[in-house]
Amino acid sequence: MVRRRHRKRPHLLGGIMITNLCQTPNGTSPSTYQYGTEKQQESSGKWSYRVPDTYPRDVGTFAFKMGTKGLTIGGWLVCVYSCEDPSLLTSNRNGGYERISGTVIDTTSGGVISDKMGWVGAQVSAGGANEIWIPKAAGWVTLEGCSAFTTEDWEQMLDLCHSGVLTHPWIDGQTLPIGGGVSL
Repeated sequence: MVRRRHRKRPHLLGGIMITNLCQTPNGTSPSTYQYGTEKQQESSGKWSYRVPDTYPRDVGTFAFKMGTKGLTIGGWLVCVYSCEDPSLLTSNRNGGYERISGTVIDTTSGGVISDKMGWVGAQVSAGGANEIWIPKAAGWVTLEGCSAFTTEDWEQMLDLCHSGVLTHPWIDGQTLPIGGGVSL
């Protein structure tokens, strides 16, 4: 058994301990880095980003790992977002760029959660902002949540998703979002 004294926010589900390394995983902190995007805070306290119509490129970015501590190369980042067409952000590439900068393109996966929500995640290959590339066509993209996991925890999250326990690989630090959240 691996000792995890340095980790915060552990969660147990059926004997599985999972830790989200994001310190502010609920989208309520503004991005620390943006490229070609503007931002606004929603009434929910979450932050939204878009590529303005006046911007000359069709894409922009915002960093979403929000106070992540302990994430190293080989770890995993997940962005949960809402927008008009969530399928626009589930592919592994945005034109010539990886969907999440500083990640391994071939490890990128994602999916549509509902008609307005989606998620995308990938394995970290480099430090830095690890921002998500968003197309102008997506309009306002709201950061609903972010997660950062060790490889071991990522594999456990995927197992929970594949078995139907979770709809997407994200935990908010206090609950698992199953039918509105289940306290652990």
